[in-house]
Amino acid sequence: MASDKPKIKRASISDLKEIEINIHNFNMPSPRNYKLVKHANHEITFIAWSGKQIIGFISMVPKASEKTLEVVGLYLKTGHDDQGIGTRLTNMAKAFAKREKYGFIKLYPGGGVVVRRNKLVEKKSHPFYDKMGFRWGVHRERISHYLWEVPKRKIFRKKP
Repeated sequence: MASDKPKIKRASISDLKEIEINIHNFNMPSPRNYKLVKHANHEITFIAWSGKQIIGFISMVPKASEKTLEVVGLYLKTGHDDQGIGTRLTNMAKAFAKREKYGFIKLYPGGGVVVRRNKLVEKKSHPFYDKMGFRWGVHRERISHYLWEVPKRKIFRKKP
């Protein structure tokens, strides 16, 4: 990895094409099915890059009826874990949600795998999302997703 701090930006179509070409280098369960360019019109993707290579990305789908952004992927290139890149990408998503007036960010850790509440399997992603301020959501008595509520804007008034 280059010694400079990775930069974060909204992905262009050429960025998405580069990710698809090099998708096998990212830590993901089924890379051959990931079609970022095909879904570019309705997904929002931010990338992290260092030097001339993309080293991570987060993709989200707006759910306007729920005022929610649903994270469909947060992936880092192999060898770039535990360097704060996932945190920076998640913070960018949170800032975007706040700026665009979404109420929540929802995600399904482990590619949508449902984890039973009484047999919570500690995966690396679970402590990460806890640290980032996400809270478990329960559906049909199963822990099924994480939810982050966009903070409401506080109005400060001067005391008379």
